[in-house]
Amino acid sequence: MRWLQALLIIFNLALLLAEAIPDPQSWQTRVHSSIAGTSRHLQSSCETSSFPELKPTYLESRAAGVEWAGADDQHVFTVTAKSMIWRSKDGGSTFEDITERFNGSIKGEEPISITQILSHKISPNKMIFVNSWEYMWTSNDYGETLIPHKNPGGFHGSGAMLKAHPAQPDWVLAHARRPGCKLLDVLDMRCASDLLVSQNAFTDLTWQNLTANAAGKIAGFVDWGWAMSACMKSSCEGLGLPDTAIFATMYEKPGDWDKPWDPDVHFVRSEDWFKTIKQKIPCGNQFEQLGRQLYLAVSNSCPQDMSGKPRTVDPSGPPGISLHTSQDGGATFREACLPVALKVTSSRLVRIS
Repeated sequence: MRWLQALLIIFNLALLLAEAIPDPQSWQTRVHSSIAGTSRHLQSSCETSSFPELKPTYLESRAAGVEWAGADDQHVFTVTAKSMIWRSKDGGSTFEDITERFNGSIKGEEPISITQILSHKISPNKMIFVNSWEYMWTSNDYGETLIPHKNPGGFHGSGAMLKAHPAQPDWVLAHARRPGCKLLDVLDMRCASDLLVSQNAFTDLTWQNLTANAAGKIAGFVDWGWAMSACMKSSCEGLGLPDTAIFATMYEKPGDWDKPWDPDVHFVRSEDWFKTIKQKIPCGNQFEQLGRQLYLAVSNSCPQDMSGKPRTVDPSGPPGISLHTSQDGGATFREACLPVALKVTSSRLVRIS
């Protein structure tokens, strides 16, 4: 979704230019007024703050990832290049190697290589550790004790990504490649991915496979996210989005997704774990959420319009993609007017906020 963020920047710049050009004098007045209204004063002295001194910590290899659990910054987890797991309970002053706890809990059944660590939003002592292979662990005491859980269907953590719900801290979505996928399968997009949900992720860690829930309507998921992931519940009020709402892009038949911009990949919204699809926009390949706004990139060569009706594609028309925006949680979209046509191969989005 990085290319769509850059596209959003272009869109916002176009709006600023459109506002500035008709009346440049008023624009300059607003800028000067803003600067003039800013009051800055030099102070003769500054309040001093004391910070605890941190001494260097020497691990067996370089740190490959660092994760903090909780808002007090005391519990720190570091995964090293040699797949060792180190934990600090004093804000990083000291670390201890806890790798053997993971290995011992599964009696060495698979190598230990943690790829992702999640902590509960309200109770950060509750944690999830994702291994590269077929196991995850839950803990309710910052990793002091560990409960192993084998992934349903045997999917590997190395090809999975987990996202906690912004308003329901026990809920987690997981996007995982199906077992048997090889690296070249991923690069060539021949490898299908499932979307799973757990509503007790930090305790029992049981999963529903949303591809299976779709009962043949979805062959694989491409892009995905909680509908509230960007705007949170407070700013989502009035949009009619329940906590169960999920945005995703998907394809309907095995093998349909075979190129980066594919007319067989569609944007969908579901509010019941994909037992039904509440909304489908043909050829909506990638989306980005920013606050209450939803941005969707649609191929200009799509054989259907936004409502799914057949349309004639003009070969002399603008190439590339068009950007569509929604202010109501994806219920309705309108096409954005951009200063230049965006070619598929050159479109990229970068989020700067």
